[in-house]
This record gives sequence, C-alpha cells and structure tokens, in this order.
Amino acid sequence: MGKSCYIISQIGDPDTPERKWADFIRQHIIKPAVTDCDYEEPARADDPDKDLIMTDIIQQMFDADLVVADLTDCNPNVCYELGIRHCAKKPTIHLIKTGQLPPFDLGGNKAIFVDETHVTVTKAIEDIKARIKAIKNDPNPFYSQVHLHIELNKLQIREQGGTATHEPLVPLLSDMVVIQRNMSEQLTKLSSEIAKIPKKVGFLYEAWKPDYMASHQDEYRDAVLNFSNELRKVYESKEGKGEAKE
Repeated sequence: MGKSCYIISQIGDPDTPERKWADFIRQHIIKPAVTDCDYEEPARADDPDKDLIMTDIIQQMFDADLVVADLTDCNPNVCYELGIRHCAKKPTIHLIKTGQLPPFDLGGNKAIFVDETHVTVTKAIEDIKARIKAIKNDPNPFYSQVHLHIELNKLQIREQGGTATHEPLVPLLSDMVVIQRNMSEQLTKLSSEIAKIPKKVGFLYEAWKPDYMASHQDEYRDAVLNFSNELRKVYESKEGKGEAKE
C-alpha cells in the first residue's frame, strides 16, 4: 500500500469551469506524478466515499503523507485548509494556474505553474516528481512562515514554575554568548595594549578629519602604516611570551 496523497482545490459544481479545472489537474497532472512515485491515487473532498466533508478535510491535513494544494483563483476554502496543513508541518506542494500569483502570505513558498498546454503539463509532472524526490531525501523539507515562527520561539527560554527550561536550539545561543564574551575580553585587552603605544598613534585620529586628509595625504598614509606596525609589534610581543592564542 502506497503513501496517501490529498488534493485541496476549488471544486465547484458539475460542468462549471472550476470543476473542469479541478478534474483536469487531478487526472492529467497530479495523479500521474504521484502514482509514478509510489503514492496512492490522490483523494479529494468530493470523492463518493467521503461523508462529513469538513471533518475529513481537516483530518487529512494532519494525516495525509502529501498534500497538493491548487492556489488557482485564491479560493478562500483552499487557503483555510492550507493554513491548517502548514500548522501540521507536513510535506505540501503548491500549484497555481499560469499567469496568476500566490497570495502575499504564501509568496515565500515556491509554486508550480500549470495550464492545459502539453509542454506545461509535462513540466509540471516532472516538477512534482522532483519535489516528491526531495521529500523522500529529507522528510521535513517544507517550511512556511508558521514553521519559521515556531522555530524562532524555540530559541526563547521559557520560565515554568521558576525553573528555566531550554528548547533544543537554545544551547546554540548559549555558545554564542560565550564566544561573544571571550571576544569582548580579548578586545578589552587589546585596547589596553594600544593605549600603551606612543602618542604618535594619536595622530591617526586627527588624520580622519576630511579637511586634514585632503591636505595631508602623505602624513595620513604614514600614520596608518605606523599604527599597523605598532599593532604588529604588540602582537609579536605577546606571541613571544606565549600569550597569543588562535
């Protein structure tokens, strides 16, 4: 038994343009693509075996191994169902009719453009299969703004009962804090050494003034060179004493 695939799209009444479009992408694009990748024939809300349609749709948003969402005409029902799927954080492939653009909130997710031309149908099938292959290689390749927000929240430390509990990614922040602290300490030590450099280095600060730079380019160049040399001497001195670290 293959993996399950569920389609969310505007369906419309029989013989309407919406129904004809929904049937076309199902039979000629989605079905051949997913069945060739060992998925079951894609299901849809109007299938005769569906009873409580809305209950089934919501359940499928959490349970289906793959959801293919057709964003054509930005149908509000599709957007609502897709939002649930995004919260479920499970593999989803977006389609949209050629010439249209996804809603702003979905603009960050790549959509496969589809129409009734042979060239586009062929390419759409191959694109869907490529996405499915990517899903197979990485079971969690799909991200939306919902996922990103959740992951960012995991970086926060949550206080529960007076005890700080750390989410999985928080230790990374702790390491970054340690690195930052060490860098600050090293910079403080370096500043202290620079303060010991002869007063001629102070010339460098005056040289930053635009009017001075314009009329004293040679002096400015020499000051920069002298400053660099003094820093090099400080470093070599500390290295010779075994104080310098990688």
